[in-house]
Amino acid sequence: MKKHTWLAVMTALILMFGCIGVVHAEVKQPLGPGQQIGYPAVVLCESLTLREKPDSSSKAVQTLKYGEL
Repeated sequence: MKKHTWLAVMTALILMFGCIGVVHAEVKQPLGPGQQIGYPAVVLCESLTLREKPDSSSKAVQTLKYGEL
């Protein structure tokens, strides 16, 4: 019984700490006029803030809402 309890506690801790954090993304500029890089994407969270630099304290450039491309 102790073995299963320990396993359940460890699994819960791993899942809990695995969900904590900040997600970073890098946006690259097109190589030339009219060119698209990557694939179109849809915002799947309540809102997404695009920033000047990959730092949560940098200036916000644009905020996208759920469902926007």
